[in-house]
Amino acid sequence: MDKEIHLQNEINKLQKDNIDLLNHGKTQYEKALVDLVKNMNDNTNGNLLDRLYCYCKGEKEQNLMFIATNFFNVFRQMGISPRETIKLGSSVSIEEYSFYNYRLNKDISDIKLCEGTVIYPSWFYNSTEILKPYVNVKGE
Repeated sequence: MDKEIHLQNEINKLQKDNIDLLNHGKTQYEKALVDLVKNMNDNTNGNLLDRLYCYCKGEKEQNLMFIATNFFNVFRQMGISPRETIKLGSSVSIEEYSFYNYRLNKDISDIKLCEGTVIYPSWFYNSTEILKPYVNVKGE
């Protein structure tokens, strides 16, 4: 009986620890989102959110190149950046089992082999690829 109580106490402790870890993960996620918003609207980064909002509302004439450049600078500071792992505009062959190497504009599950053009780069967080290159598949 004591062994059962001890095991139940262990289970309860592990469940509490698990809940604490989940809550910590949620808190860290929320903190990261808040940090992103603050960084994007920081004076040193050109108040990007304010500028984008005003641009979309037509309130102010904004230099879109300035906004876009600073937008990517904020992400680069956070370790997120595009890379042309395959040069944009390049033609690629997509085989039945290699389509997982790309993001595709359409489902090719019925196609054995097709061609496509790389139109968007890969995206990385530090050295980890988080998005594959985007390929526009030719044909039907």
